Amino acid sequence: MTKFLVVITCLLAINTAYSQEVIATAGEESINSTGVVNFTIGEVFTANYLNVSEGFHQPQLTVVTNINNLTEKSGFQVYPNPVNSNLTINANKESIRKAIVVDMHGKVLHQTTFFQNTSIDFNSYGAGFYIIMIQEKNKTTKFKVFKQ
Repeated sequence: MTKFLVVITCLLAINTAYSQEVIATAGEESINSTGVVNFTIGEVFTANYLNVSEGFHQPQLTVVTNINNLTEKSGFQVYPNPVNSNLTINANKESIRKAIVVDMHGKVLHQTTFFQNTSIDFNSYGAGFYIIMIQEKNKTTKFKVFKQ
């Protein structure tokens, strides 16, 4: 009887070792100095009181096609928005300025000093929203830009 319980316990232990696996169609693992993020995209199983559903569940997709900024009051033109590769900044007046690209986590990605016009390369940035801060003397102007 004891041998039987030991065998059953071992089989259950082996079975639970495989419970943390998933068969997925896609996924990714990102590792940096602060931690590890793993995700998978696969078939999901959803159940409620009325029905059971299996397969891919696609939420509604929203596509940003244009973001309007009030450039008349700021004295700057920041275009195109949404941006694919290069973002152009034009100022109405000549002055020494600093343009800073910040992601939505507050991390500074790029800084440049310019006089009236500049172009910022967005090819190395992922899709999402970015903040463009333009600093001159004692004034900071911010623009929200979407990278496709």
